[in-house]
Amino acid sequence: MKQEIITTNTSKFWKTINNYMVLARLTKPAPIFLLVFPGFWSIALNTKTSPFNDFLNIIYLYVAFLLGAILARSVGCIINDIADRKIDKLVERTKNRMIASNQISLPAAIIFALLLAVASIGVLITFNTFTIFLGLIGAALTIIYPFTKRFTYYPQVFLGITFSFGVLMGEAALNGCFSVPTILLYVACVFWVIGYDSIYAVQDYKNDKEAGIKSIVVAFGENIQSVVGYLYLASLLLLFAIGFFINASFVFYLILILVLFHFVWQVINININRPSMAGTIFSYNVYVGLLIWLAFLIG
Repeated sequence: MKQEIITTNTSKFWKTINNYMVLARLTKPAPIFLLVFPGFWSIALNTKTSPFNDFLNIIYLYVAFLLGAILARSVGCIINDIADRKIDKLVERTKNRMIASNQISLPAAIIFALLLAVASIGVLITFNTFTIFLGLIGAALTIIYPFTKRFTYYPQVFLGITFSFGVLMGEAALNGCFSVPTILLYVACVFWVIGYDSIYAVQDYKNDKEAGIKSIVVAFGENIQSVVGYLYLASLLLLFAIGFFINASFVFYLILILVLFHFVWQVINININRPSMAGTIFSYNVYVGLLIWLAFLIG
């Protein structure tokens, strides 16, 4: 009997741990990379010309940006679930989320988010003042984002602005300022994020439309394929422009051509009548982020 009680308690403990990992989306790591790559791009872009070129310090930047992305994304997801706890119940894909399905209480979720936020701030304060300032702005935007779908059809634009802050923080951590290539990279990243998040929103198109939830996909419907195509084109053109600014090698442009092929494949396969495919396309943007990072590293 005692052994059964221990086994039951152990099972409940690990189930609780798993529930909190699901709440923080740690069981779905792809978006973590999507959030961290903008910072990685910026570090790789600016390291070659930065006086802050000590190898160990650069490694620290990569590790800190990765840890910061994990924590910030987790906090953002919990805030999103808190804000959308009633809406999530109306959408097939999200009705079983931890808060919406009452598997984790609202007070417990808030406490967990606060703990992760404190840990995130702990990472942030290791940077210079300018980077900390940018991080706090990014945190404010993260809190605001979940509510944008209530008053605009373009929450993806707001997410693009927010998710791309790593680009600005990358050079801020290195140089304490912004260069023209970094500004161009930020705008390119915004277009990229809007594009892939629009694809992500295709998964919920029918439910969102029925529930009156706003998104760029609901606004454009069947034309979302063209919209994403133009967004990806704008992002890619800006990346090519950055290559001219930094006198990039042939390898840089060759990798961007691979990105072009990937973008074309994504756009061709967008179909609001095949929502399950949208999730797969969205997740493949991890490879796009990796390719662009490699372009800046070795190009």
